[in-house]
Amino acid sequence: MASIRPAAVAGMFYPGEPRALAAEVARFLGGGDAEPAPRLAFPKALVVPHAGYVYSGAVAARAYQELSAARGVVRRVVLLGPAHRVPVRGLAAPGVDAFETPLGTVPLDRAALRSLAWIDFYRGRWNDAYREASKYVHDTEAKEPDAAYVVILGTLALRRDARPRDADAFLREWQPKLDASRWPAPVTAYLLGGDARILLAAAREPGERTEARTYLAVDLLAQGKRAEGVKLLQEVLRDGEPGYMEYDAAYHELRRLGLAQPADRRRRR
Repeated sequence: MASIRPAAVAGMFYPGEPRALAAEVARFLGGGDAEPAPRLAFPKALVVPHAGYVYSGAVAARAYQELSAARGVVRRVVLLGPAHRVPVRGLAAPGVDAFETPLGTVPLDRAALRSLAWIDFYRGRWNDAYREASKYVHDTEAKEPDAAYVVILGTLALRRDARPRDADAFLREWQPKLDASRWPAPVTAYLLGGDARILLAAAREPGERTEARTYLAVDLLAQGKRAEGVKLLQEVLRDGEPGYMEYDAAYHELRRLGLAQPADRRRRR
């Protein structure tokens, strides 16, 4: 069952009744030029006030008018705001599936939020990466299509954090819930004690080879086998698929070791 965060200040900072809210938003957005000036592009980011509409609605609407050319183009919005009541380290992300508003329910991109674990992994924040991965699989009960990748990431984060027993416990808890008939099942089989040669042979597509070599390399680094791990990471950086998160993981591992520079990183074509 989807978890939904109720609207916190509807009826206080803005109207709580749907028709009244829709009318007020329309009034604000129509308060400027009748037709926005033609634009060839639109801003990538906006800094917009978020007080009650009576205070900042007109200013916010003027900023959002700049996005008129983005209609039908932008598919994902990243919304950042200050933490008013509780101090946090870094960023805090909602754990729900959607936000309730008087104008309807706004779904959250859970797959994008899952990428927070990757960001922590890139930065070498192993425990944070594990916590994000663990939260994701618990919240979704490992039923999402990308669950296997999150389990792999959490396992490797724990191993890089020198916690092999915790890594094995995490992997053995969630591996039975994963689809063993499709990729990346060979990766989880390897992490459970399988043969690295079988893993590499099972990776037939370029993307799979990028993933397999990166995961194997990270595990080798966790075992203290630096030379073997670095060799695989360098192969990924040279021949891998730049559009994959594992490619970026290989780059950041090498960068952390002082063996890669931004110029070494190939860009997705």
